[in-house]
Amino acid sequence: MVLTFPRGGSSEVVVRILMPRLVEKLGQPWVVDHKPGADGNVGMAFMEKAPPDAYTLGVGAARAMAANVSLYP
Repeated sequence: MVLTFPRGGSSEVVVRILMPRLVEKLGQPWVVDHKPGADGNVGMAFMEKAPPDAYTLGVGAARAMAANVSLYP
């Protein structure tokens, strides 16, 4: 799971709370990988290059997924 936020923030707390349910429902262990920087673009770029095998999940702000594509090259 890729988080576009730094460690120790509220997004990590929410993900850590949801993690046991994800493991239970999907039957797969999950690892949290923090990729902060450039207003979420670093994490989003990492997600873009991830193989489309349904083993990578991204958590980011809506602005990084919607507005940044028109703001940054």
